[in-house]
Amino acid sequence: MASQLGIWLNQIPEKTVVWTAKRDDKPVSSDTTLLLTKEGWLVLRDKRGQDTPITNSSSSATYASMLNTGNFVLYNASGKASIARLIPY
Repeated sequence: MASQLGIWLNQIPEKTVVWTAKRDDKPVSSDTTLLLTKEGWLVLRDKRGQDTPITNSSSSATYASMLNTGNFVLYNASGKASIARLIPY
């Protein structure tokens, strides 16, 4: 079974996708995990342990947030959103 990683609005009658990871790539296996690694990289990890980066940022992140604008943003250790923004769907 193949899947796409996405975030959708759940509190409205029609679920609306607001963000997808690597939307131009092939769907991933259902046993793939979204992971913010201890090194600060947002990756998709498959069952073999292979990581596929989701961003092309050269900075590491400590946390992420979905903003009201629909952007999924990674933040560095000082809390600055200077790390690559993931564009909404």
